[in-house]
Amino acid sequence: MMVVFLVGFFATVVWIDLQPRVYWALSFVSITGFYIVLGVLSFRYHCVAKEAILPDRPAEEG
Repeated sequence: MMVVFLVGFFATVVWIDLQPRVYWALSFVSITGFYIVLGVLSFRYHCVAKEAILPDRPAEEG
């Protein structure tokens, strides 16, 4: 997770030096990509944790 952020940040800084005009586009893409990856990882962790805490059980009849 931190690696994705660092790679995106480094790519943004390098791209600023190379092409100042597309700074906003690249920074937007890198930040958006970081949050998408963060969301996917969080959702997967949530599902795994939920499965560990609440294993599948037959529904109680009542």
